[in-house]
Amino acid sequence: MTESTSVLDRAREAIDRKAWDKAYRLLSEADEGSRLDGDALPTLGDTAYMAGHPEVAIDAWERVHAAAVGAGEDERGAGAAGQVAALLLYTGLLAPARGWIRRAEDLLVDHPDSSIHGQLAVLLAWTSVLAGDLDGALQHARRAIDIGTRLGVPATRVLGRNAEARILIFQGHLQEGLAVLDETAVAALSGELDPVSTALLYCSTVCAFQGLSEYDKAEEWTTAMERWCRRHATGGFHGLCRVHRAEILRLRGDWVDAEVEAREASEELRRYSRTDVGWASAELGQIRLRMGNLTGAEEAFLDAYEQGWDPNPGLALLRLTRGAISAAAASIRDSLERQPEIASLEAPPNTDLRRAPLLAAQVRVAVAAGDLGDARAAARDLDLIAATFGTKALRASAAAAMGSLLLAEGEAVEAGRRLQEAMRLWTEVGAPYECAQSRMGLGAAFRAQGNEPQAVLEFRSARSTFERLGAEIDVRRAARAAGDTKPSAGPRMERVFMFTDIVESTNLAEVIGDEAWGHLVRWHNDALASLVADHGGEIVRTTGDGIFATFEDPGSAIACAMAIQRTLEEHRREQGFSPKVRIGLHRAEATKEGTDWSGKGVHAAARIGALAEGDEILVSSATAEAAGGSVAVSDPRTVSLKGLFEPVEVVAVQWR
Repeated sequence: MTESTSVLDRAREAIDRKAWDKAYRLLSEADEGSRLDGDALPTLGDTAYMAGHPEVAIDAWERVHAAAVGAGEDERGAGAAGQVAALLLYTGLLAPARGWIRRAEDLLVDHPDSSIHGQLAVLLAWTSVLAGDLDGALQHARRAIDIGTRLGVPATRVLGRNAEARILIFQGHLQEGLAVLDETAVAALSGELDPVSTALLYCSTVCAFQGLSEYDKAEEWTTAMERWCRRHATGGFHGLCRVHRAEILRLRGDWVDAEVEAREASEELRRYSRTDVGWASAELGQIRLRMGNLTGAEEAFLDAYEQGWDPNPGLALLRLTRGAISAAAASIRDSLERQPEIASLEAPPNTDLRRAPLLAAQVRVAVAAGDLGDARAAARDLDLIAATFGTKALRASAAAAMGSLLLAEGEAVEAGRRLQEAMRLWTEVGAPYECAQSRMGLGAAFRAQGNEPQAVLEFRSARSTFERLGAEIDVRRAARAAGDTKPSAGPRMERVFMFTDIVESTNLAEVIGDEAWGHLVRWHNDALASLVADHGGEIVRTTGDGIFATFEDPGSAIACAMAIQRTLEEHRREQGFSPKVRIGLHRAEATKEGTDWSGKGVHAAARIGALAEGDEILVSSATAEAAGGSVAVSDPRTVSLKGLFEPVEVVAVQWR
């Protein structure tokens, strides 16, 4: 056995364990010592990509191509060229990818159809989509389907069908495309395809539903993709999962977690693809914009732009928020008129799905600028797109846009009707921020009709939602609209706020099943509620897999948190299992609204809780000091809390 064979065998053993870094280290060190060839070089290419070294992967496959061509092995050379093209396409380098596809096609001119022809047809379909040539893309996708079917190559057939489904949707053939998409998505769950093809299929399916604003289905498939990626860790696809997850969390109003996902996605994808790094940065900007972190939002949008990604509609809305209306109008107009340097498979250039969010932003900007002609044209186009695709989120966006236009035109009654429709649809979608924005418009419509009490009610209701979400700029806007001298009408009091959360609850629910998960959550909630009551606290609300509670003094709050962890540990020891829970505590002034609380102090407590690990109690240092030093704590550390500009010092309570 030669040394290179021994290294290859050890690398393959590491690959079987998904130990990509070890396999890559073995092969790359061997390649530095004596250049790899034969079977070892393609293995280096695949392993380098999985381990986060796409440039090494491209170089390896280029060497495979050169060796094959030099030996007169046309099909092997074409297959290697196709691999290079695919890696370049994943990296966002469309022009060189096309060049390698043409090189592969030239090598196959005199050869009958093979699996390599099918691979190239799939690549040509997607490069055509990204170039905006949907008719050409459909032809290539159907050729891939034909080759995959005739030659019995499942990956080629399924990926061709998936591309066909996406293209049909882009063309407006929604039902036909969705039917094909459902068919191909089953293959991702079946385990019949190789890991990279499976990852591509998952990602494309999520992109399809995300682009359609079918957020429930996008969330379902994102969760499935996350589970699969955790098991397989295939290249940069885990980062793509995170971007999708961040989008869903932003929509649901979970902005702290959304920002974490977007930041981590950006770091993971930076090794793989500037295209997708720009996508993650643009998403991060939108999250920060909602949280009121305008400086951070601008930094993220500029990073997206530097990566070649169109930062709109977020950048235009940031400029609108800052009062730079002319700059906002020019920015959104430019995005609608020109084809971006880098297109997105979620919504390629020159398609209605790409234009829809831009049109919604253009209506807002044009109304603010008093350019009602542009606003009406954009609102009408958005209405047509919503009618074509028919999803709730698109219909809600169109109704909100038309409502704001009608209000500007003095049609307050009809505006109110459209804005109420938008609120209803956004509520059904599960988008609290968008619903509150529409409620602000509805309040303005009631005011224009002379119904001031109802207008104030709508403004205050919107303000309550904004406060709960942590949208500080919108809170102030709603307070001004309601005529309130303070951002909140309720009394401000000092309390210690506690947030708890079951760690990795999604994974746990998957493992034990829905019924057992339901029993576990009920036991958990009952146990924690009893302990909170025993320590003089009050449950404000449950948060799905955790609780939000208040205490009058830090000592009682910390004692309760310690009792919770000790109870869970004892149950784990005696019964064999209990969930790991993280707990965050922070004392601050906040506003009581009925049975709920709002304000920066509440958000700070939630963010501290989100930073804790399983079985950890994380407390702001000032809160721990106020408890009188009766408990042991870790050394303090300074953390930045998402959406809050001032850093906070925290300590971990030593409860064991």
